[in-house]
Amino acid sequence: MPPRNPRTPTPEGPAPFSNRRIRPIFTLPLTAYVQSRPTGKYARRLWYLYELITGVHLPVADLARGTYVDMLDEESYYTVRPARQVRRQRVNDNLFGDARFCPTVRRTDTLPVRESA
Repeated sequence: MPPRNPRTPTPEGPAPFSNRRIRPIFTLPLTAYVQSRPTGKYARRLWYLYELITGVHLPVADLARGTYVDMLDEESYYTVRPARQVRRQRVNDNLFGDARFCPTVRRTDTLPVRESA
């Protein structure tokens, strides 16, 4: 019997996302990137998302100072308020969900019309 593709849908539904595939590939380059720009907003967002999705802490010290940055821009996306402050990366987690399910909804010209309905 051929090996089963882990992305093949099962009778129970679609195959779950496997975070084991991204760990070895991105851990070292991502750690180096974050350490080279520890207070950069994009580095902190990537760092937070990596740890959120994989559940693995990068070998990087917690940030002790700096302003908090929002994960999503409120003007471009629908976000949650109040945001949850994540002290490790100094990020405002304003995402709609968690690592298991987190929809992202971009603001468009059509959606504000629907909001008032």
